[in-house]
Amino acid sequence: MLFQVYMVVLVVWLALIFRDEVAALQQRWLPKLAVIPRLLQRLLPLLRPIETVMLVLAVLLGAYTGFLLSALKSYPMLK
Repeated sequence: MLFQVYMVVLVVWLALIFRDEVAALQQRWLPKLAVIPRLLQRLLPLLRPIETVMLVLAVLLGAYTGFLLSALKSYPMLK
């Protein structure tokens, strides 16, 4: 579940960073979804907290992955 939460926050973060490009693509391919640029504009003040959440989630995901790899009896990628 942590990976899915990380991916959702990552997509929102990338959409905020590339909001001009997302708005241009939305106008070209999905003109009926005019709410997307307005939603991104409302989320723009939350960019710094989203970056902090991304950092925490990345550390947690890395720790969890490291724990899972340390529980292996063998190293399948090294054989």
